[in-house]
Amino acid sequence: MNPHTLEVRGHRDRWAITAEPYPGGRLLILNRDGWAIRVAFDGSAPANAMIRKPGQDDFAHLDRRRISQYVRGDRAAMAAFSIGDRVVITDRVGTVLDIEVEPGSPTKANAVRLRVGYDDGGEAEPYTRLALAYDPNTYDPLTALF
Repeated sequence: MNPHTLEVRGHRDRWAITAEPYPGGRLLILNRDGWAIRVAFDGSAPANAMIRKPGQDDFAHLDRRRISQYVRGDRAAMAAFSIGDRVVITDRVGTVLDIEVEPGSPTKANAVRLRVGYDDGGEAEPYTRLALAYDPNTYDPLTALF
């Protein structure tokens, strides 16, 4: 993906985009709802990509083949939770360990999954639409399934 295409797709999907000079090309920085993606271009080809997900302090490597996947991620689902948030999935309480955007189609936004570590052990990868924010003051396990 070249820098112009990334800018067009980013604007279409409501990312705030800034550009900075970079040795041999440009650095595009996309920000939206606590997410940040930095893509360094060497001419018209992406040379390096980094991502910071909500709840993370530092950037991590992002495979260049997955840049579009994250740019096209469902905005509401991506903004729903941060890493470290407490969630309820059906009747189990846990902590969001990671957030991943799945590959999708060109006609709709990509789905988002959480990686959740449960308090009672084990992990799962539910879609964000199946998770609720956990509030210990209002959560009642007896009514969680109803």
